[in-house]
Amino acid sequence: MSQVLIDFAPHRSVSAIASAALALLACLLLVWQWRQQTLTLSALREEAARIQARGEVPPSERRATPAPLPKSSAEAINSAIASLNVPWPKLLAAVEDSRPENVWLLSLAANPDKRSLKLQAEALDDKPLYEFAQALESTGDFSRLEPLDQQKTDAEQGGRVRLSLEATWQP
Repeated sequence: MSQVLIDFAPHRSVSAIASAALALLACLLLVWQWRQQTLTLSALREEAARIQARGEVPPSERRATPAPLPKSSAEAINSAIASLNVPWPKLLAAVEDSRPENVWLLSLAANPDKRSLKLQAEALDDKPLYEFAQALESTGDFSRLEPLDQQKTDAEQGGRVRLSLEATWQP
């Protein structure tokens, strides 16, 4: 029978020693970074205390005074906001509910400053356009309806009648 040699004594390998050395180095690096941050933080606190003692406003709390807008820029911004505030759903619903089936709507253009809506519609004859104008007036969404232009196309082009209206909407 051969003898089996069992050795219970720990053996130190080079890799275990290197791993321990790297872990120690990482810990030292973390401690050094923490110390640097602590020094930076204390320096910032001292600077803040000096600024407060002098009565100055810290840079982080200073508010920049905006430069005044040129008049043209202010007008352009106000115009853009006004055009965004046009009550489109209400106006479109009123126009669509008033439009007879044989009237074709060609264009809509809003002027928010005058609270007006320019409409251009077309039909085969005058009667449906007249009914359309009366129906628009009777909706109660428009305070005034003013005809701007009426054109009749040649028979070669279909013989249609085109009407332009300006409707002032209720606020």
